[in-house]
Amino acid sequence: MLRNEVRVGRKTTSGQDLQLPKVAPYLCYSFAIVQAAVYATAVRVSEAQGPEAAGELLLNLGFSRTEILQQGEVWRLVTGCFVEGELLPFAVVGLGLLAVAPRVEASLGYRTFASACVLSALAAADAVIAVSGPTAAPAAAAAASTAASAAAGAESASLAAAADFLVHPAGQALAVAGPWVGLGGLGVAMGLAGCAVAHERLNGKVERKAGGGGLLGGLALAAGCVAAVLAAPPEMGGAPALAGIGAAFSTGFLIASVAGPRYQVTQELELPSGAMWVEDPDKMEEFWVVLDQTTNGQRTLATNVIAVAVAIATVVVIAGAPR
Repeated sequence: MLRNEVRVGRKTTSGQDLQLPKVAPYLCYSFAIVQAAVYATAVRVSEAQGPEAAGELLLNLGFSRTEILQQGEVWRLVTGCFVEGELLPFAVVGLGLLAVAPRVEASLGYRTFASACVLSALAAADAVIAVSGPTAAPAAAAAASTAASAAAGAESASLAAAADFLVHPAGQALAVAGPWVGLGGLGVAMGLAGCAVAHERLNGKVERKAGGGGLLGGLALAAGCVAAVLAAPPEMGGAPALAGIGAAFSTGFLIASVAGPRYQVTQELELPSGAMWVEDPDKMEEFWVVLDQTTNGQRTLATNVIAVAVAIATVVVIAGAPR
């Protein structure tokens, strides 16, 4: 049942920063912790057992066009949100989750924020599957990457080191077996960037009166995601990856535009405590209150409509993509 409650910020007096109707963020930090744990595990496995073992770990969790289409492992569309195969995209996504996501979550609320993360990742995956062609099966590709890694083994051992494990925990394995294994995390980050930009477009003036504002943060996060894709080898980025993060940004922007808050500042006048009336209106107490004009019912309905549209697109893309 849809409810039409609205969120209201605390009253403030003239000269004080406005108090916006927001929630205390925690989902974004939980997301960052899980992603950091996965990456740290991959680095540890790479150091202890070699890059191929780390690549296998990431491939078992991350986005894989081949496994989704041929084996029906659609759960990878969600678990891929927590996987990054290189340090640069991991750093970009991590900074986004720690610097931009808290404001986005506080503004959107928990359910809308979670929906934006998941739906942006799904939209990114849909775009990559639709634009890209068939790739080698992970098992066969991993064998091919083993030979490539072995050829570079002596050089890696001499240069060595810990830096390679940290920056490229899977070595060359992902370039062959999982070219877009970390797409989900970048999709989430780009979706959050889209949310931040849309929220600033709708509520920027009110946010600045409250001491906030997120346009530059959203644009910087989007630029970082694009840079991470462009810096990747062609087989790990390219047009499919750019199409994916573009779809993710658009999805986040749409969700925040139709299901996000729309702040309205209202003025309230109150009688002095204990008074029934006053002769001088100047003695009345003046307060400012910020209302979120988007009701819970509108937010739920809009999010559900977008979720259904993305789900239909996912089914159509998976069913029609070449294997």
